[in-house]
Amino acid sequence: MEKTLQDNEKKTPLLPKDEDEFDGQNSDSDSDLEAEQCLVQNERHSLIEEKFDCCSYYTSSNWLQRILFTWINPVIKKGKLSLDILGKIPKKESAEYQTGLLKERWGMTTNKTDNALLKTIIKCYKLSLIKLLLFNLIAALLDAVMPFLLREIMGYIADEESSEGLTRALVFTVVMLFTMIVSRLLRENLAFYQLTVAVQANQALAGLIYNKILRVSSATNKSFNKGDIVSLIQIDANKIEFLFETLPNVSRIPFLLVFLIITLYMFVGMTFAVAIGLIIMFGITNYFLAKWSAAVQKKRMKKVDKRTNCISEVVDNIRLIKFNSWTEKFLDKVHTIRRKEIKAVVQKYLIWAINIMLTNLDYPMLAVTIFLVAVLGANLSIAVPTAFAILQILNSLHNSSSTLPLFVGDFMDFLVSIKRIQNFLCCPEIEQNLITGSSDANS
Repeated sequence: MEKTLQDNEKKTPLLPKDEDEFDGQNSDSDSDLEAEQCLVQNERHSLIEEKFDCCSYYTSSNWLQRILFTWINPVIKKGKLSLDILGKIPKKESAEYQTGLLKERWGMTTNKTDNALLKTIIKCYKLSLIKLLLFNLIAALLDAVMPFLLREIMGYIADEESSEGLTRALVFTVVMLFTMIVSRLLRENLAFYQLTVAVQANQALAGLIYNKILRVSSATNKSFNKGDIVSLIQIDANKIEFLFETLPNVSRIPFLLVFLIITLYMFVGMTFAVAIGLIIMFGITNYFLAKWSAAVQKKRMKKVDKRTNCISEVVDNIRLIKFNSWTEKFLDKVHTIRRKEIKAVVQKYLIWAINIMLTNLDYPMLAVTIFLVAVLGANLSIAVPTAFAILQILNSLHNSSSTLPLFVGDFMDFLVSIKRIQNFLCCPEIEQNLITGSSDANS
């Protein structure tokens, strides 16, 4: 009986004797409630993590599903995107891991001058770049086979009197279709893989900037204001992602150029020198346009920094500005800076438009020039299959070089941005020994 009463006393809370005791019990109950909620939340997070491991469609898919992109079908069937559907991010693809990797490489760099940060990024993602180079070489070889297959097929179609070779033409047709399918799958997987690496590099650069912000003193850092740092994270760090989007197609151009020279020499002899002259002319033009684009981008980024600094100053002192009726004055100041920035943006897109025009003109100019010089100048008789093969080569080169203007503009912008980020990473930091000494003195 006594034992039962003791148990009931333990289970039944005692009434408070006064108001202070009542408040104390309320605070204790609130803390217990918060502890229970925290425990439930932790259990929910652990359940979600277990669910992530089960619902990670990409990591749990096999190589065939990744090549054909069928691992995305369950996500499409859901009809919406959420963390529960996408699953847990692999550790090596997380922003924390990529930031630590780049931070370690940057810490090992002793000579932090010129393009030290660019070299560090290349070393950090060296394996990925080598994989990209090898697979683009395979894709270029597949594109190189296409003109010869097309020449054999067109040779059978053009020969009206021949009733033989149907089996040979069908075999070449099947091989050509298979080559086109493999080439397309390879290009799409290259684009997906390189975009994944681009996002990782972007997150690593942004993480490196955030880590630097925590170790920079506002008293010693006079070169970078609040607006400059915002531009580094929102604009400059994103340039590497835009660059990597156009890299797969552009990296194929050198292989296609070599193949174009060899094939044209086989088909039209020394007439290919005219095509080489046109390609060199386009290359020189793109070089000067790229230099112009870099100068405009550098001027534009200065305008962007000036605008963000002005807006930060207005936001920080908005009460003072409104109290003294300075709203119109600061509004005119922001608009003036913005108009100068828009002028630089218009110049940048003017350069981009000229690049696009030249890129779209290279295919017809090369085709017309080669045929005119070969037929009228060298008195060569080009058969229909050979003409189709030459057009296929030029078309492959044009498809790969169509993203060249975007790549040139993004690359020049990236060089300007990477130098700005490097200058910020090299600015003086807070001396850790002073912080440690002051904390020891306070304790």
